[in-house]
Amino acid sequence: MAHRDVDTIIKDEILIEKLKKRGFNKCSDVLSSPNAVHLANYIDCSLSTADEIIKKISEKCRPPVVKVLDLLKTENDYLSTSLEKVDHLIKGLKIGSLTEISGPAGCGKTQFCMTISVAVAKADPDCSVYYIDTEGAVNCYRLLEIAENRTNENSELAKKILSHIIIVKESSVESLQERIDHLEEEIIERNVRLLIIDSVASPIRKEDDTRYGILMKLASTLKSIAESLRIAVSGAH
Repeated sequence: MAHRDVDTIIKDEILIEKLKKRGFNKCSDVLSSPNAVHLANYIDCSLSTADEIIKKISEKCRPPVVKVLDLLKTENDYLSTSLEKVDHLIKGLKIGSLTEISGPAGCGKTQFCMTISVAVAKADPDCSVYYIDTEGAVNCYRLLEIAENRTNENSELAKKILSHIIIVKESSVESLQERIDHLEEEIIERNVRLLIIDSVASPIRKEDDTRYGILMKLASTLKSIAESLRIAVSGAH
């Protein structure tokens, strides 16, 4: 969570300017400061202001407190895909982990992503699914068909399920990274249980020289989100 930009938490424009001018762009930069006195001297603010900055960022960035017993109980937690054979093979989508969905073009990866998003949203009406579409391949009418099929053609129930699936479109590497970097607060607020990126590879294909580095950075961020927020993350390739 500490890789968030400071301006997602600190809203005072003057403080944001002071922080960024001194290289405190990310929350991790502020948290790496030895103490409030050091930060106050470095960005030229009062000690109480520096203390408040550190306090606010610490509260927002710290992972939720989890007891060891609860961790043991959730170690083998999975979200069902609703596909019996898939669940039998891999148990489902592992909480706190990344599940890679790969295959050649046209093999049905987006169809699979839409199916599991409906399954998870239907299984827990209090949770949400966050679907990042990078190819413009998600068809809302097809999503409705899948939901209706899972509810015995109950259109009202199907629409209720779809109201828990958030779809956002990002077509470039920069916008995708920006979206993921600022996602944690929204995941918590919306009680997201499953994050889908369909597809991870699409916007990266254009970045020939830096493709591997970008992919590793995205994977690292997604893994951190999955582990710290205890959600399942699935990425199609």
